[in-house]
Amino acid sequence: MTVWRDDLGSAVELAAPARRVVSLVPSLTEAVARSAPGLLVGATDWCTHPADLAVTRVRGTKNPERAAIIALAPDLVIANREENRKLDVVRLRDAGLAVWVTVIESVPEAMASLRRLLTGRWAWRCRPGWPPRSRPGPNRRRRCGRLSWHAASRCRSGATR
Repeated sequence: MTVWRDDLGSAVELAAPARRVVSLVPSLTEAVARSAPGLLVGATDWCTHPADLAVTRVRGTKNPERAAIIALAPDLVIANREENRKLDVVRLRDAGLAVWVTVIESVPEAMASLRRLLTGRWAWRCRPGWPPRSRPGPNRRRRCGRLSWHAASRCRSGATR
């Protein structure tokens, strides 16, 4: 059994790389679905991307159906400190599930957290090319994405970290 630490510093134990994942974080569901196809077995009703995601729905971020999550027997549940309730994380852990809690308050934190989650040796193997390493040349356009409404609202308001 290998013990890792999530973004809160809480222990997350996995006997092997995760093969079944439930995401309770809409902003991370698409990242997992695109970078590690086939791993997601459950997601919230609010996880709408990718549009063709065919997984068991476990209600909302603030009221997940814990019994349905437990019944899916995931190797890992992904949660977020701001998005999900501590009570649900505690009860899922008490039920014996490994829960990885992310803390994302800025774009650099989001990228670091996502990199740890998607490329950690404990997690799973992603598609080749993650994380992207190349920088745009003089004739290439930069691409960016909005990681969450929270980060985007901070950028618009001028707040930085």
